[in-house]
Amino acid sequence: MQRSTQLSRLIKSSDLLPMFPKVSDPRRKEAVYGIRTLLDRQWAAVSPRKPLRGTTSCLKMVERYKSHQKRSANADFYRLATVQQYILLCDALISAGLGNRILLAATDAYESRIQSWWSANGRLRPWCLVQPHTAQELSVAVMALSDSGRGAGDWHIAVRGGGHSLPGANNIANGVTIDLGMMNHSHYDHDRQLARVGPGAAWKDVYYNLLRHGNVTVSGGRDGGVGVGGLLLGGGMSYYSGRSGLGCNEVVNFEVVLANGSIVDANSNENPALWKALKGGGLNFGIVTNFDIRAIPAVDLAYGQSIITSNHSDEIVDAVVEFTNHPEELADDLVPSLSAMIGAENFTSHMVLQPFPSYYASIGERKGGNVLGLERISSNAVLWVTYIGIKNGDDASVGIAQAELSAMTSKLEGFAIGEETGVEYVYLNYADAGQDPLGSYGPENVAFMKDVARQYDPDGFWQQRVPGGFKLSRVTAQEP
Repeated sequence: MQRSTQLSRLIKSSDLLPMFPKVSDPRRKEAVYGIRTLLDRQWAAVSPRKPLRGTTSCLKMVERYKSHQKRSANADFYRLATVQQYILLCDALISAGLGNRILLAATDAYESRIQSWWSANGRLRPWCLVQPHTAQELSVAVMALSDSGRGAGDWHIAVRGGGHSLPGANNIANGVTIDLGMMNHSHYDHDRQLARVGPGAAWKDVYYNLLRHGNVTVSGGRDGGVGVGGLLLGGGMSYYSGRSGLGCNEVVNFEVVLANGSIVDANSNENPALWKALKGGGLNFGIVTNFDIRAIPAVDLAYGQSIITSNHSDEIVDAVVEFTNHPEELADDLVPSLSAMIGAENFTSHMVLQPFPSYYASIGERKGGNVLGLERISSNAVLWVTYIGIKNGDDASVGIAQAELSAMTSKLEGFAIGEETGVEYVYLNYADAGQDPLGSYGPENVAFMKDVARQYDPDGFWQQRVPGGFKLSRVTAQEP
């Protein structure tokens, strides 16, 4: 009865069509419907977060939803056809018994969840959100959406953990988003001295629960609002990196839902190749439903950070290696340029330099290995990150920021190569959509990850049906 009630509501175009105001010329053969854009948001995050090497570009704001069906006799019929397609796609999940786990478009719960994405240009509008609570429910959802269950159609899927990934990586406009936000558990196993953490948990909640129940912590994110899953699958910079290396090294077991819906453990004894590939390999092998992480005593930690304005940068930059002088010069070029084109009051820019010591590689190797390729970093490096936030961002401003940051990154990369200080590695969690972090791991690791993907996803589900983020199928590096 509940299912038929939901479906009958969806069929009423008045429930859904306000989301898709018609903006196309009726003489066109294809209708275009606008969606709520960043223009009514206070901030449009342009986040070209990047390491030392790579090409930066800002993250494009999504403005429109374009239907792929041909216009019929009139616009009203065409809109109804779009709604019916919407019903068909989300009905695959309802038919699989997940009706009470779905947030339907144009409902208050759906709207509230969409606003929880970190960046405004990441707030795409999927046809529905499915929020599994357990690995078993996630397995059912994956089977339904991969055509091994009932009623799946031809659309794309996104997977959200904490909602901090670059726009388009963890949400989608023409399909269904699997939202792991309800899988946000974290607890401490005293006997095994391990923390079991869900992929949708925020690090601030993980730290609180572990401290309260075990007086322990884990090597996790430095921003409390960041989600567990994305950070660890991309490597994981931490306040404890000096002790543990990247956070992925501390995961002793991944519980994973594969493309065929099966649930497996990946550790040093079971599925060891998958275990290694998940430590830096991103969403290319399955959806992790539990991370078992080594717990460490919760003790006071010394940490230093300097925040300076550009007019004092000379004194700071002169105190570090000559290499860091060049980013300061680039910043001097960037800020006046953007001020002139966008307006000084409309944007903020940040440039961060972080140490990236060479011993991270040996730590990872001692703890079972990973796919990051850090062994190729022969000396201590500097991780360079920059981003811009645009207030009331429009498409033109985003484009300007993208061009300026791309030019700045090219200059820095050229300088590093000229000084023979360039590092190939690109940190996935800071990478922009135009970069190739997986390829930066090196040919041998790329070949290894592709072998693992073929073994655990022979049909290429995660490459074809889940297009967001960094995919092995798009890696440009040459295999050995």
